[in-house]
Amino acid sequence: MKRQYELYKDKGFEVISISIDKSEAAWRKAVEEEKLQWPNFIDKTNVAKTYSVRSIPSMFLIDTATMDIIASGDAARGEQLAKKLAELF
Repeated sequence: MKRQYELYKDKGFEVISISIDKSEAAWRKAVEEEKLQWPNFIDKTNVAKTYSVRSIPSMFLIDTATMDIIASGDAARGEQLAKKLAELF
């Protein structure tokens, strides 16, 4: 994800991490340790429920214009994500 973010962030690709951690201190520690450069939040508005998150981590590629899910699960990570982003950008 970090590699894809670096490749496409200047072209409009954005990553947003939403944690379901109960401990804000644990969440902040993880963000710092992982050196995540994109916006990070704790789920206080039930986003996980909205997108039917069943496992962690869950990945979704969402079109911000329509809020449609373009890809999810394995299709939104690794090589499959790289291929999809290359196609989109």
